[in-house]
Amino acid sequence: MRIIATGDDDLVLNGVKNAFAQDGGITLEIKEDIEDIAILAETALPDLFVVCLESITAQTAERLFRLGAGDPVPVLIVAGNAGDWTSHLIRHGFCVVPRNRVPAGLLPAMARLMGAGYLPIPSDSVDDVRAHMAGPAERLTRREREVFELVRLGRTNPEIAEVLSITRSTVKSHIENILGKLGLHSRVQIILGGPPPADR
Repeated sequence: MRIIATGDDDLVLNGVKNAFAQDGGITLEIKEDIEDIAILAETALPDLFVVCLESITAQTAERLFRLGAGDPVPVLIVAGNAGDWTSHLIRHGFCVVPRNRVPAGLLPAMARLMGAGYLPIPSDSVDDVRAHMAGPAERLTRREREVFELVRLGRTNPEIAEVLSITRSTVKSHIENILGKLGLHSRVQIILGGPPPADR
């Protein structure tokens, strides 16, 4: 497993380096310059990015989103202070863990889980993520909830149109509305576990 680590928190970055050095199946590259985190995505893509930050600001979050916008490489963020960004980043597929709650010995296991497509979430973040995701879902109309469920089942637009007796363009319009209301970027995010629609 190839991992690229970077960040502005040297203490945590050294801890990450030591944790992964103990695992012979992991190759770790440290990138010192994090001025533009998104440039990392232009390098030969690793199996995982690890970003160690003292705090997450709006500017840092924007860079992280650019990093995650390219080819899907999992990103593990170890932060001293994530502020209000934790649930937003997790919702967009990043793993965010507080630096004081991650024993170094768990990092290789987390890396392997993320490399296998899982998103570990610290237990104290679960309620925040649920609350953050539940709000917009409550704004879905009954028809949008029906479309949402069919998308989640992997149905195509023509199949959804047939099941609900609506046109394909109406299905497309509903999906665009759903993505906007839930703050998602693609139907794949719905299939992979977007928030369930709330009942009215």
